[in-house]
Amino acid sequence: MARAEPSQRSRILAGAGLAAGELRPVIVVALLIVVVSCLPYMVGYLAAPPDRVFGGFVLDEIDSNTYLAIMQQGVQGQWSATLLYTPEDHPALILYVFYLALGHVAAGLGLPLILVYHAARIGCGLILLVSLYLFLALFLTAKPERWTAYLLAATGSGIGWLVVAVARNLAPAGVSPIDFWLMEAYVFFTLFLFPHSALAMALLMGILGAMVMYFGEKGKVRSWLLALASGLALALVNPYLLVIAGLVLAGYWVAVWGVRGRLPLREGLALAVFGLVLAPFIAGYALQFNRHPVWRSFLAQDIVPSPPVWYYMAGYGLIFALALPGAWQVLKRRDERQWLLVAWPVLACLASYIPLSAQRRMIFGAVIPLAALAAIGLQRAVVPAIQQSRLAGWLSAKDYSRERLGGLITALVVALASISNLLLLSGSTVSAAMAHPSITQPAAVEEALAWLGQNSPADAVVLSSYRVGNVIPARTGRRVVWGHWDETAFFDEKRADVAVFFDLATPGGERQAILARYGVDYLFYGPEERPLGQFDPYTAAYLEETYRNQMVTIYRITTD
Repeated sequence: MARAEPSQRSRILAGAGLAAGELRPVIVVALLIVVVSCLPYMVGYLAAPPDRVFGGFVLDEIDSNTYLAIMQQGVQGQWSATLLYTPEDHPALILYVFYLALGHVAAGLGLPLILVYHAARIGCGLILLVSLYLFLALFLTAKPERWTAYLLAATGSGIGWLVVAVARNLAPAGVSPIDFWLMEAYVFFTLFLFPHSALAMALLMGILGAMVMYFGEKGKVRSWLLALASGLALALVNPYLLVIAGLVLAGYWVAVWGVRGRLPLREGLALAVFGLVLAPFIAGYALQFNRHPVWRSFLAQDIVPSPPVWYYMAGYGLIFALALPGAWQVLKRRDERQWLLVAWPVLACLASYIPLSAQRRMIFGAVIPLAALAAIGLQRAVVPAIQQSRLAGWLSAKDYSRERLGGLITALVVALASISNLLLLSGSTVSAAMAHPSITQPAAVEEALAWLGQNSPADAVVLSSYRVGNVIPARTGRRVVWGHWDETAFFDEKRADVAVFFDLATPGGERQAILARYGVDYLFYGPEERPLGQFDPYTAAYLEETYRNQMVTIYRITTD
């Protein structure tokens, strides 16, 4: 009888060195983690009082709303994106395709954008967590190491909680620990907030893992094609990460050269072809961004510098400390596959201090190789040393085996590494339960936003406060004068002009000139706008009231 060909799923599992059924508990744990990540959001919706509306986000609402704004464009049938947070006309780019697609899905199914957003967050979170285990399995053959690395990567962060406790200050030295704000540095933080980042992290692992498999194979192109497919997908989801992938792979190729003692020509050629195929995507984005002043402003304002290096060390805490002996173990064994685990974080750290605007984005996903190294350091160095200690001998005499002691140490390490994420989760849940003003809006403001979305032209421009300006594109798809620190072109000029507009001492002609400069069609005037100045829009003849409720008045700008 002819032997049946193995299925594609079986080949993937075999390539990662997995036994049949090994993924089942991984999927269960992934589901548990994703469900836990949903708790603050569910509390936010359930706990909101009648006079306030939960906006759907518990952290980083400012950036999160920009993705809903892109989805609004997808709802309108677009497959290219503009910046709704700036009033200037500018060309649409093939950008944010992931969120444009979600907008098309929402329109096709007739579902609220926020529901589709969180469904995507859940789905991409599961993809990320399953991909994480498959990636780690490429490098770690022992199950205890795999699971230790998986749990450390999926739930771990740093010792920011300890830094805050010792300093008794949420922002010692002026910057709070990265555990609580640098989403790119962690797996859980990523899947907690942004679906596209979770998918991008999975695709980045797809590129690196598939290339590692190709390096270890003899002329097979299947792995190279998988890496290419992941790269093409990443070019649509987050093209910037292709730079990280290229940097890590180049460093890995050099490391393999050193391990083998001869030039890896086949692998170098494969990397060169990989780069040539994807380079036009990166070049295309660069050209598009530099062809118009609005997009150039977007790039110029996208400045995210790295904090001092000790913030990164504290931000990975126990994971970083255990990764050091783990890296030593890898370097001693000269297993070329595992050398990627060393090359990735080293290059990420170095690249994070290159004098470029997007420094800290280079740390994206670095917790993954660090967690793998930490598992190696823990299981091959730290745990065996403790198991051979006098304490272990004494406990063994008391019928507490050395194996149980090793398991206890591993569990304690995973638990300690997860504290900052638990605080992040619990703090977000408490804020949601209290309907904190930073994540909720008065119901009257939401009613006014709904009216604006239903009764204004699709290309209308609205002037408001910064926070309301951040919400308007997400709720209505309308453009605003300002509303995002990066996506509002020439942000400082807009901020200054808004301050002048609401200043009581500003002459009416100057106020009208500001409205004309930005092509403003509506003024949104509510509780967030009143503190901006003593100007009363009701007194201006060129402002016609078109909507009013107990908190908000919307004015249409007239030519009179």
